[in-house]
Amino acid sequence: MAANTYIIKNSRGNTLTTIERGKRDTTSTSLVLHGRGAPEYGLERDQNLVYLLENFANNDSPSNPLDGQLWWNSAQDEMYVWEEDVEDWVLVVPPAQTQGFTIVAGAGLTGGGFPSLSPASVTLNIGEGTGITVTADAISTNDSEIVHDNLNNFDSNEHVNHGSINLTAGNGLTGGGDLTASRSFDVGAGDGITVNAK
Repeated sequence: MAANTYIIKNSRGNTLTTIERGKRDTTSTSLVLHGRGAPEYGLERDQNLVYLLENFANNDSPSNPLDGQLWWNSAQDEMYVWEEDVEDWVLVVPPAQTQGFTIVAGAGLTGGGFPSLSPASVTLNIGEGTGITVTADAISTNDSEIVHDNLNNFDSNEHVNHGSINLTAGNGLTGGGDLTASRSFDVGAGDGITVNAK
């Protein structure tokens, strides 16, 4: 009997199935297992190898999985492993939120969050604002949209219309004028008073 029967075991030595001579097993694993002398086994053997090479890549998970078996979920572009203890497919690389980190967009940036998988990535963008335009490879300003008086730390006492301030020559002086140009003051000459440059 033993010479005509294949006893198939997993890597831990546990018996998965027994296959009689000339028979096929399609329910013990995700592959087709053949007994001794099974006819026309070549095609199914080759197909088994392809499934293993591509990790059963498909939108749907393979049937009859074994503990530790890999499956590439084509719909989500993610790798899963079958865990017998929980009887479920578990993501090989867990989502970023389960790893306890996130990317935070700091001052002047937008975006961030939990990185997406395959490949792991997150996008940060420079934030636009009044008078500021951001493109893929440049930051530019539109000066006509920027209001000087609305800028941070603007102090109206430091920014005045120079034409509205006049320097007036007092008693004994001549000259002066508004601040739109350089002004000078001269000491006025009079009876008995001579004024020189120095």
